[in-house]
Amino acid sequence: MNASLRDAVAAFANQVTPETVEMLAREVERTPTPDGDLPSRVAAQFADPAVRHSVSRLLESWLATASSDHRLLAESLRTAAAASRWRDAHERLELVWSGPLPAGSNFRRSDEALLQVVRSAQRRLSVVTFAAYRVPSIAAALRDALARGIEVRFFGETLAGSEGRVRHDAAAALGAGLADRIVVFEWPLEMRATDARSNRGLLHAKFALADDTTLFVSSANLTEAALDANMELGVLVSGGTLPSAVGKHVDRLIAEGYLRAR
Repeated sequence: MNASLRDAVAAFANQVTPETVEMLAREVERTPTPDGDLPSRVAAQFADPAVRHSVSRLLESWLATASSDHRLLAESLRTAAAASRWRDAHERLELVWSGPLPAGSNFRRSDEALLQVVRSAQRRLSVVTFAAYRVPSIAAALRDALARGIEVRFFGETLAGSEGRVRHDAAAALGAGLADRIVVFEWPLEMRATDARSNRGLLHAKFALADDTTLFVSSANLTEAALDANMELGVLVSGGTLPSAVGKHVDRLIAEGYLRAR
């Protein structure tokens, strides 16, 4: 199987469900001697017009190869279906949105995604934001996490660290009763690089991480406006290697002094 056909199989498996890929593999196995009518004949077995088109294109690419081995194509399709199932079982990506939702949109809401991460934590929760203001539902969820025995770490920009570019420390939005019970980290002024105008870097990241297994990354700050009214876009990652990679990166930043507990 040449590289072009491998790419075509991978692209097809990425566009349709694993069940559809398996169905095509079975259809290919039934055709040990392919002919020119095969693409349209097999494609007709699929109800969705878009899938029919994709099936037809893939089979045309297969017939154009020097060796049209139906068993090799069927096995390649089954391997791609297995890879899709593994990815779905181990890593899931969802787009998350704040702001107006056009008709037909199925994006998750930013506040719902953030609350899901907070409530899903079993051992450790990390919340990172540039600014925070008036988020009672998030503060309540953090208090519940503490009550469950979760280690809660909060990383936010500070008035001193930003050199006045924020009005108050992000942790202040949590209230003294909560901020005093969690581990609050800051980026020390002396550990910040400067740009050509001598402006120091800002802690501008916004994400929440639960147990190195669930990660929510967003353009939204931890504010009422950002989670509800503003147009903000993010992604919720469940499983896979990305959450743990972020967790290890944060731990290294702490170990090297870039992030410091108060």
